[in-house]
Amino acid sequence: MRQLNLDVFINPDKHKQKISVDKILVDPKVSRRGVKRYKIMLSKGKSLGTVIVIKHPRKDVYAVVDGHHRFYAQLESGIKEIDCAVVGNFSSFMFYLTKDGWLQPPKEVTEYFRMPILKFREDLDDYLKKFLKDPEKAKKLMLKRFPKLLHD
Repeated sequence: MRQLNLDVFINPDKHKQKISVDKILVDPKVSRRGVKRYKIMLSKGKSLGTVIVIKHPRKDVYAVVDGHHRFYAQLESGIKEIDCAVVGNFSSFMFYLTKDGWLQPPKEVTEYFRMPILKFREDLDDYLKKFLKDPEKAKKLMLKRFPKLLHD
């Protein structure tokens, strides 16, 4: 029976399970810059979040739906089992569309659109953490970086 669990996209950690990297198939067309970014996060001890996968309907293999860069960062870092959330098992046609990257945006979209947005979000998070610790110091840092921010 075909199953679809859309809650996986909203609450992936609620559905996470360890899956061996040997059982996960993934489209190789990823941005090396994106993989490097996640490897740096791993080296700092940060969690990368749950990778969302689709299960083959008849075989014990999975294809990455969301988390291609995170998967490669963990694979290249020697991690043997990664946290995954299984969205369901579909027809083999849907499985192979996912595995071969037909549903993934081109790596240029990741490189020039998604990565800058993620970087901005990380910078904003860092700034807000600094602000909560020492508002005056954070204000000085912001004014130094953006001197025209409070001036017309």
